[in-house]
Amino acid sequence: MQGALSRSWEDNTGPVAPWCTRRWLTGQVREEERIGVFLCLWMGIARSYGGLPPSYARDLVAALGTIELDVSCEHPRHPWSTADSTVQSRYRAVVHLYAPEDHPDTPVPAELSARELWECPVHYARLAREVLKDLEGWRTMRGGDDEDWAD
Repeated sequence: MQGALSRSWEDNTGPVAPWCTRRWLTGQVREEERIGVFLCLWMGIARSYGGLPPSYARDLVAALGTIELDVSCEHPRHPWSTADSTVQSRYRAVVHLYAPEDHPDTPVPAELSARELWECPVHYARLAREVLKDLEGWRTMRGGDDEDWAD
């Protein structure tokens, strides 16, 4: 999935977000996969500049609706706050998360690399809020009626 996200839309980025969304909504994502699937869902939305059709967007909204947005924690920062918004930076951060020995080059400093920071509910909430704004932009851009985007 990360390989697909590192390529252009035409070369396979598009299907990643819907696939991750369907996987997320099954409720059968193993705990060790959870942050990876969510980040791929998130990056699939963030990379889809032209937006996905409303039928996909409804599923994306449903998946994001499983994330608690009103949460807090004691962490001063989370990993994604240190990765710049380039595709390569995000790609390096995620492959490092899953295979640090194989991919030592990461924009995330060591003090923010702990799995607990990646999986913090506040981190999920921040990411969910960001892409919910993108989804609203898709709806507006496509001139979709609210019922086209409702569950």
